[in-house]
Amino acid sequence: MPNQQKTMELLEEASQKYERAKALHEEEDFETAVQLLQEAVKTNEVALGKYHKSTIKAYWRLGRSQLHLDMPAALVALKRAIRTCELSYGRDHTATKSLYEDVSKCLEGEGKVDDVVATSSSHSSSCGDSQQMDASSGKPNSG
Repeated sequence: MPNQQKTMELLEEASQKYERAKALHEEEDFETAVQLLQEAVKTNEVALGKYHKSTIKAYWRLGRSQLHLDMPAALVALKRAIRTCELSYGRDHTATKSLYEDVSKCLEGEGKVDDVVATSSSHSSSCGDSQQMDASSGKPNSG
C-alpha cells in the first residue's frame, strides 16, 4: 500500500497548500497564492482527477487569485472550473449555478463577465468556498 500512502500524503499537502493560498489571497499576496494553488491543482488532478470537487474548487480559487495578476490566465482557470463543474454536476445543479454566480461577482467591473458567465443565479455555493466580493475592489465583503 505504499502508493495509497503516498497519494494520501500528496493530497494532504495539496490541501495545506490550498488553505495557505486562501489565507495569502486574503493578505493580498496573490503571487504566492497563485504558485501554491497551481501546485495544489496539479496534485489534485493527478490524485483525484479533474472532475473532483476539490480540483474544481482549486481552479476556482486559482482564478480568483489570478484576477489580480493576469486576467487571461484567470479566465482560463475560471472557465475550467465552470466547465468541469457543469460536466460533473450538470448545468442546473446548485453547485454549478453557484459557481456561475461567484465568477460573475468576481469579474464584475472587469468587462469580462460575458466571456465566462452567461447567466447567474441566487443559489448558495457548494462547489467553491464562496465569499461575497466587493465589485469595485474585488476583495471580499465583510459581512
